Amino acid sequence: MSEKEKIIKEMAQEIAQAIKGEDSWESALKPMQTDITATEKQSIEKLVVKPSLTENIKELKPFKTGTFLDKMFLDRNEKPINGIPFGSTTIITGLPNTGKSLLIEEIVLKIANDGRRICFVTSEEIFRTEGARYDLENRMREKAKILGLDWNKISKNLYVLDAVAFAELRDWHTFAKSFRTLVENEKVEFLAIDSLTLLEDSRGQLKYRLLELMKYGQKNGITSMLINQRSADDTDSFSMAGGLSLSHVADVVFVLDSKKIWSGDAQMKLDMNVKQGETINFFHILKNRMGRCKSNYFQYSITSDGLVRLIDPEQGDING
Repeated sequence: MSEKEKIIKEMAQEIAQAIKGEDSWESALKPMQTDITATEKQSIEKLVVKPSLTENIKELKPFKTGTFLDKMFLDRNEKPINGIPFGSTTIITGLPNTGKSLLIEEIVLKIANDGRRICFVTSEEIFRTEGARYDLENRMREKAKILGLDWNKISKNLYVLDAVAFAELRDWHTFAKSFRTLVENEKVEFLAIDSLTLLEDSRGQLKYRLLELMKYGQKNGITSMLINQRSADDTDSFSMAGGLSLSHVADVVFVLDSKKIWSGDAQMKLDMNVKQGETINFFHILKNRMGRCKSNYFQYSITSDGLVRLIDPEQGDING
């Protein structure tokens, strides 16, 4: 038997096994036909949520980041709420080198400087090293000076989970327990991850990890912002590492991205006043299930100090 024939035979055996297994049609049909016992009915009733009769009115609450993002999310009167939606989970995606990490570092510093406790997870670069490397901690300290922030105050409110220095944090159970400890003991209320992709070796597991983080965050009043890498070379899309399902799970998805403007980019040309053939960096909110937002395109630049700043002279200062 040739190698090709062996492969075909093995594939046929796998298909036959799958048909016989738990994923078969009969297996799917069974719970739709068998009787439901009284005990099962009691268990099922616990899974059903009925709308409350008591009035519990909640308004869209902001979580201030101190950046241009605070002016992007709107109330029912189309006015900025001056923050990102409280309790939301936001994914930032885009090509490498488009300022995602720079923006989230600024957000981390400003939130901590405001006296709110934050967990910052880094999985791409070691936070502190004893060597001569100009490490992330030193760069963030310098950025705090540029922004006029108080490093002493920041250091009191910032908790770092360094998944590069401590590889055991890449284990989901260790990471989850470490994060929960910070929330439950240290009263952390904001989670920033750079990046979500590297916290899980199996990309297919990312959506389940994210779902668990979101459920915990929603129950405990945690607002989260997570960087995820682009998985395909198509700009301004939901494509990202871990699959399209991640964008369905998140409350908010926005891109910091780069592209060359072409004839089909009519809305980009209109919103950003750019010309065909130009290569530009742009910010765009793709999704916000928490309410209204500014959905147009904004051009941005990265300053020499490593700050992400929108370019929008018609609307004045919208950089926070």
